[in-house]
Order: sequence, then C-alpha cells, then structure tokens
Amino acid sequence: MNRDTNDANDTTRLSVPAILLAVLCCALWGGNSVAVKFTVPQIPPIGCAGLRFLASLPLIAIWSRIDRTSLRLTRDQLWPITLNALLLFVQMAAFNWGTAFTHASRSSVFINIHPFVVAPIAWLWLDERIGWRGWLGLVLAGLGVAVLFGDPKYETGASVRGDIAVIISGGLIGVLTAYQKRLLVRMRPNHLLFWQMAFSLPLFLGYSLWFEGPESFHFTTASVAGLAYQSVLVSGFCFIAWMALLHRYPANQLAAFGFSTPFFGIIAGYWFRAEPVPPTLVAGCVMVGIGLYLVTKPVARIGP
Repeated sequence: MNRDTNDANDTTRLSVPAILLAVLCCALWGGNSVAVKFTVPQIPPIGCAGLRFLASLPLIAIWSRIDRTSLRLTRDQLWPITLNALLLFVQMAAFNWGTAFTHASRSSVFINIHPFVVAPIAWLWLDERIGWRGWLGLVLAGLGVAVLFGDPKYETGASVRGDIAVIISGGLIGVLTAYQKRLLVRMRPNHLLFWQMAFSLPLFLGYSLWFEGPESFHFTTASVAGLAYQSVLVSGFCFIAWMALLHRYPANQLAAFGFSTPFFGIIAGYWFRAEPVPPTLVAGCVMVGIGLYLVTKPVARIGP
C-alpha cells in the first residue's frame, strides 16, 4: 500500500522546519504574479512563459537524477503528455497575458481558484467525495470572486479582460490537475513535469517569436529578476521542496497551508508594486482563502 492511501491514517506531525518550508513555498507561490508583472513589460507574456520553462528544465532534470527517477518517455505516454502540454500552453498563456492587464494582487487571488474546479471534476470524473465542508468552501470562493467583481476599482490599473483571463487560467489549472491525477498513476510527478515543459516549449517559443517578435524581448534587471523568480524559485525550488514534504508528511496536513497563498500575493503586490488594497480585495481574498482551506484540507494538493 502506498503512502497516498495511508495519508488519512498517518499521524506524522509536521516539524517546525517543515512548517516553515511549507509557508515559504506558499509565500513564493503568492509572489509569482508580482514576478510576472516585473517581467512582462520588457518580455512578452508568451515568451516569458517559454523562457521560464526553458530555465526550469535543467533544475527538474537534476532533481530527477538525484531522486533516481527515469525520464525515459514511452510510446504510450506520448499522446497523454502532448494533450497535457497543449492545456499547459493555454493555461500559462492566459495567466501571463491576464496578469499583464490586472493587478498582481488580484491575479494571485484569481489563479488560486483551481482547487474549486478540481473538487467538482474529481467528484464527477474520479468519483471522489466532496462533503459538506467542500461544498461550503465552493460557495464561499464563488462569493469571494463575486465580491472582487462587485467593486473592482478598475481605474487603478486592473481590467476586466485581465481578471477574466486569469480566472480562465485558474480554471484550466483545475482541469490539468484532474487530468494529471490519472497520468500520475503511471508516471512520477517530476517525470510528468519535465516532459510537459519540454513538449510545451516549442509552442511557447514558436508562438512568441512568430507573433510577439524577437524585437519585443528586452532583458533588463527587473525582467531577468522576475524571470529568475518564476523559473528558479517557483518552478524549481517550490516543486522540489513540496515533493520532499509530501514524501515525508501527510498530504492533507500540507494542503491546509494553501489558503495562505492569495494573502501572500496581496502583501507582495502592495509591498513591491504599491498596488491598492481596497476592502473588497481583502474581503474577497478572505472568502477565497477560507474556501480554499475547506476544499483542499481533506485531499492531497500540489501547489501552482
């Protein structure tokens, strides 16, 4: 019996270093939208995603070697990973493009709606129960998003199109997560992550060079720093650290930390981008955060 089936009965307590590492991962995920905002003015959105994955691939390959995970691709994995890469391309393109046209703080809240998409999909497709707590979380999250749209204050730099694009991206993460749960039955997480990045790279870089143009790439200090944050800290460090935590501790204990991610996003947006923090943003974030806690606590979750 594997560890996943034992999580419900696992009494392993999170140590203080593990708690701090989990909080650090959530804080870094929360700051990802801010990093995109620093990058996309100088590097186009689709090209930014391509360069992020290009820089992340060696890190995942090194980790796979340390973890002794084979990266050999079999013929039966070819089409499932291709479909996964296509979904990833649309999801990341929507996230980067949408973040460029809204506040980083709002983007960090909207992108974290993905567990609310996973829950009903898993209920319908994977026969996983949601429970009353999960349904309550879904309702709270929906109300939180409605609050954000109810008083958006778009005159301060956000836009409806940017918000909607990020919401679509968050929804696609939910679809990807449900789809990947089936793929992970026959492959390791780092194996899947490596190949979905490798397969999507030609799409990102090809689209960017053709439609965005090589002349739109401007490597300034801010853009390179933002890109390094996304690739090294988020796609590299956070993934490896979270996998290490999941290997040792129950997934349901770690999932409970996810509710803090949008809060860190708001703090980062205010601190690094001087973005406004109206009461509606705080109220919407609180409702989404509590909903995220209720939906994800009973189930395993890997961060965005």
